[in-house]
Amino acid sequence: MPIQGFVTDDRGGPLPSGDVAVRIFAAAGGGAPVYDSAAEFAGAVTAGRLDIVVGAAAPLLLDDAALYWLELQVGDDELIGDAA
Repeated sequence: MPIQGFVTDDRGGPLPSGDVAVRIFAAAGGGAPVYDSAAEFAGAVTAGRLDIVVGAAAPLLLDDAALYWLELQVGDDELIGDAA
């Protein structure tokens, strides 16, 4: 599952760098994640660019009939996306 994008701060400037955490939940309220990348994507943001493939290191199998909720985090900040 590729996740790509451009990451900016609250003033619109690109984040120079950052570690990325990806979590996938089976419920909107959170709970235990189905997937947690932990430190797998250390330094994945460079000059505002984010380009990672979730499940590349270890196979990630999800039920294609179920809904999942994705959480992205750079450093201590949660990412808010504008596209699916």
